[in-house]
Amino acid sequence: MSLGEREARSPLWFSDGARYGRVEARLTPGGGLEIRRHEMGGGERDVWGEDDHEATLQIAPGEVARLALALLTERYTGRADALEALIALCDAHGVEARHNVWT
Repeated sequence: MSLGEREARSPLWFSDGARYGRVEARLTPGGGLEIRRHEMGGGERDVWGEDDHEATLQIAPGEVARLALALLTERYTGRADALEALIALCDAHGVEARHNVWT
């Protein structure tokens, strides 16, 4: 199934007890990446009437691969099990990948 045929979303919930919200990453139909954050609830900013905050980050389709490489480099540099961890990550999230081994 291609990315155009499915919508990939990854919601991440967070809370500090007073404020709560969600960060959601989604692949756009054109191959870009959109990340949205929505925070709600009381907190230090509540006195200024800022109890609801939304922000969006859009990564252009041509930049998604560069971002993926940067994230992989930060997370897996120096790990001998990097390939196995990436295979497991792909499997866990239904990402189509081909794995070859030779000796």
